[in-house]
Amino acid sequence: MDRAKITYPLHIVKELIANGKCEFTRRALETIQDHFGETEAWAWEVMLSLDSRRDFYKSTNSNHNHKIWLDVYKTRYDDFDIYIKFQLVGDRVIGQEIRVTSFKTDESSF
Repeated sequence: MDRAKITYPLHIVKELIANGKCEFTRRALETIQDHFGETEAWAWEVMLSLDSRRDFYKSTNSNHNHKIWLDVYKTRYDDFDIYIKFQLVGDRVIGQEIRVTSFKTDESSF
């Protein structure tokens, strides 16, 4: 199921990234390197440049657990059209972090 409402406020996402509370899945890291020829640091720069009004695309359920929501953003950076999907994991007691599950070339039109 998809919805047009942001699940994770972008200012919180950016704060977590700035504080190093973030990770990419192995597959996302592979596409950053293979498709873009770039580093993890570059990908974090892309994430920090996101604008919720300009780049937010949708929120969608996880394929594995319908209770988990992921936010999807589409942006243009360094002449690349990029599709990014992430979720917030953890809790307020243990701590939260951003997990990027998809970071790839956006092959659809904006």
